[in-house]
Amino acid sequence: MTTHTRIEQGEVEGLLENNVHKFHGIPYAAPPIGERRWREPAPPEAWASIREAKQFGPACFHTVGATFDMRVQVARNIESFSGASDNVTIFGESAGALLVRTLLSVRRARGLFHRAIIQSAGFEPYAFGAPPSYEQAKEATERLFKRLGTNDPDQLRQISA
Repeated sequence: MTTHTRIEQGEVEGLLENNVHKFHGIPYAAPPIGERRWREPAPPEAWASIREAKQFGPACFHTVGATFDMRVQVARNIESFSGASDNVTIFGESAGALLVRTLLSVRRARGLFHRAIIQSAGFEPYAFGAPPSYEQAKEATERLFKRLGTNDPDQLRQISA
């Protein structure tokens, strides 16, 4: 069976299975391509017809910024899914727990959620070796830029993902 709801960008069609409404693959940002690469996420464009939300979308290589913006998307649209915008809980497990921990410390995320669950990661040291120092991280970044042939954001945006 299918189920429908309307969010800021338009109507979405999901699945209704065992009395659970499931909506997968709803875009939370415009694709990070061209001029949008390596920039803060832009809101997704609106759609006129019903958008199918029955399966997860493709993975996004532009991760952390989109993750922050997704919280704004949730706050704007949660009531369309019978949620309460003044009672949002975020959850992260494993690597997702690290993202939740990060969101707890980001000023721009304040007020967008009210509770957080960190499960199975986020505080323990690296399992196989010491965490990289600032200098090691800086050197790795410089090696990457050298391999790509530039550290200029405008030129990086032209590189195919």
